Amino acid sequence: MFSIVGLPRPFFRDPYLVVSVWQPSPTTWRAEYYILTKRPHEQLVSKSFDWDPTTFPPDEPPVDEIYMVEEAKRRAEIDLIEETDKLAQEQHDPALALEPTSFKPSTTTLGFLWRQGTYRAKISEMESVSKSPRLRLHLGIVMNLRMMGRA
Repeated sequence: MFSIVGLPRPFFRDPYLVVSVWQPSPTTWRAEYYILTKRPHEQLVSKSFDWDPTTFPPDEPPVDEIYMVEEAKRRAEIDLIEETDKLAQEQHDPALALEPTSFKPSTTTLGFLWRQGTYRAKISEMESVSKSPRLRLHLGIVMNLRMMGRA
């Protein structure tokens, strides 16, 4: 999971990127990515794509899990650029579209968000639409955690 840095506040709050990558067949890689934001209410953007490394020229870098995670981050960045461009037009503020966006590994986990009561509906939605065996298993465990109590 990655924290998304550089999105204009207060329009995007507590943004995260979740990426899952796996190989459904020996010749295919698949990636799913999910963008969680509060704009101003909780939002979930989910996308997936397949990649066939046999169609790549042999002198290209190998398609593997690291390559697919980076490709998912690149595609998520394009989605965020499009979203901030749209926001800049709505707000009549071109400067909103100029903020550079980056992804940093997050110390926050989906389990922590779930226990806090943050993004619960979106985490459930993520679990229901995901095709990733690892992510579905992880989210199943997360959704069985109890919420944090008040001190």
